Amino acid sequence: MDEISKASYEEFDWHDEKRKTNINKHKIDFVDATRDIFPFIHVIIPARKEGDEQRYKAIGESNGNIITIIFTERNEGRLCWVISARRARKGEKDEYINIIRNGQQKEKT
Repeated sequence: MDEISKASYEEFDWHDEKRKTNINKHKIDFVDATRDIFPFIHVIIPARKEGDEQRYKAIGESNGNIITIIFTERNEGRLCWVISARRARKGEKDEYINIIRNGQQKEKT
């Protein structure tokens, strides 16, 4: 289910090497992405499953761009484990804009 959310996580984490690779490949730092997206309204969309791990997409605005963060929840939903951050693809941008306009706001706790 797609929803507008203001997810609140106690902490964020990632592999440092993956963060460096992401900066080089996508020019987006996980630190900036999580700071810019998660405290504010953004869209949460379930993404593919990797084994037993459910992944999600958080789509929101950062530095004038719509970006997508791929993440999973750990420690019973208290930790947001960032996997990737990149500029949103066209379909993701369209979905984000459509959901925001329709105002399907639901706060994730």
